Formats: sequence, structure tokens, C-alpha cells
Amino acid sequence: MHLELSRQLVHLSGVLFVILAQYLGEIITVYFFIAAVFFLIYSEYVRVEQKRINKVVDYMESKIRGIATGMERKGAKRQFMGAFWFYMGCGLTFLIFPFHIATIACIILSVADAFSTLIGHKFGKVKMIGNKSLEGVLAFIISGVIAASLLTDFWTALAAVLIGTVAEMIPDISSLQKLKENHLIDDNYLIPLLVGLFLYIQILI
Repeated sequence: MHLELSRQLVHLSGVLFVILAQYLGEIITVYFFIAAVFFLIYSEYVRVEQKRINKVVDYMESKIRGIATGMERKGAKRQFMGAFWFYMGCGLTFLIFPFHIATIACIILSVADAFSTLIGHKFGKVKMIGNKSLEGVLAFIISGVIAASLLTDFWTALAAVLIGTVAEMIPDISSLQKLKENHLIDDNYLIPLLVGLFLYIQILI
């Protein structure tokens, strides 16, 4: 549980990026992509274990890695891919959709996904699909609606969160497990993109 708490506190830190976006505007997309590329490169660096050339840098990097990798789920084939897809997903969402829509979609990802994981791991008893529990799903919906309602009306927030709930479950479909294990499908990009698409279509209708 302590591991998941650490991971989801990092996840919740994504809210800071979304808040920052309100002051920086569209340029925040660049920051999301920079963060995503950083985690992708660092993931590859950790995997390949390249030669070190500076002992001081090596010492400092190893300490940071010890903290960071301690927040990753055990058994993950590559480290930091969740963080990569989180920032890439938000970056793409801000790039594709109008600013207000992207803000709602990424707030749902940051808040609801974090709370669903924490509650699911701590109290989850009624299994639904994959490692998802009824308790975790309810936590996703309740926390997501509360967060999204700060930015839009209740019914729009509820509908958007329900779309996000479905998106969160997609990687746990048995036929998609291989893709999930290889980090090719991840709820960290599915949630903001599908929620953003839903909200955009709603505007057009």
C-alpha cells in the first residue's frame, strides 16, 4: 500500500501541471512532451544500463533511481513507462483538443485514476475485470466527478468520468493483456484522449 501511495502521489502531482496550464496557456503542451520524452529516455537508460563516465553524477543518479524505481510496480518490464504515457497522454490531449476540454480530461486522469488505484488496493474486494475492483471504480467515479465539477456542470462531469471509467478498464481486457505488459496500451493516455474526444463531440452536437 505504501508503494501505491507513493506512486499515486506522483500521479496526483500531474494536477500541478494542469493548474500551471491555466497560467501558461497552450505552451504547457511543450512541457508535457518534454516530461514524456525525459521519462522515455530515462526508461531506456535504466534498461540498457549504459556505462557511467562520471562517478559523482553516477552516485547522484543512483540515489534518484533508487527512489524513483521504488515507486514502480513490481514486475514491470520497463520502468517509468506509466509516467511517460501520463505526460504524453496529457500532451496529446492539450495538442488535439480545445484548452478547456483538455483541462477537464487531464484533471480526471490525475485525480480519479490516482484515487481509484489507492482505494482499490486498500479496500478492493469485489473484482470486476483484470485487477479492477468495484470499490476502485466507485472511487474513480466519485473523485472524478468532484474534480471535474469544478470546471463544468455536474452532468457533463459525470458523463465524462463514466467515459474515463471505461477507458481505465480497457487495458485490463484479457485479449489486450500482452499489449498492456509491453506498455503499448495504457490508461494514462486512453483516459484523457477518450474523455477529450467525448467532450469535443458533445460540443459539436
